[in-house]
Amino acid sequence: MINRLGNGEFLSDYQKVFRERLYTIERVPGSELNTSCHYLSHRPVIKFESRTTKIRSVFGVSEKGSPSLNVCLCKGTNLIELIPDIIYRFRMYPIGLSADIEKAFLILSIAPKDRLSSIFLPL
Repeated sequence: MINRLGNGEFLSDYQKVFRERLYTIERVPGSELNTSCHYLSHRPVIKFESRTTKIRSVFGVSEKGSPSLNVCLCKGTNLIELIPDIIYRFRMYPIGLSADIEKAFLILSIAPKDRLSSIFLPL
């Protein structure tokens, strides 16, 4: 991957992506590295025309060949069907509140027993 990014701007930009996430990334203790674990692959996606995010990381959580992380994760409740009710309640009051939760998924916690399934090596 480093060869693909080269030594220039893209490599430093991709490293910056991980530095910006340091508040959500936890270092694996050395004692846990000797246990059986799964490393997530990741790759950069580069969009030259983007004005905000030219480079971002994409993790390979839907890998083929064995059960992927996406298959093993609990799906949770489908909340799409609640949208009409939310819109209706939004219109009931004179003041509405909305939020941009674009990166909210970055603050989700992983249960300690599942953390060895989500290890990755940043550049």
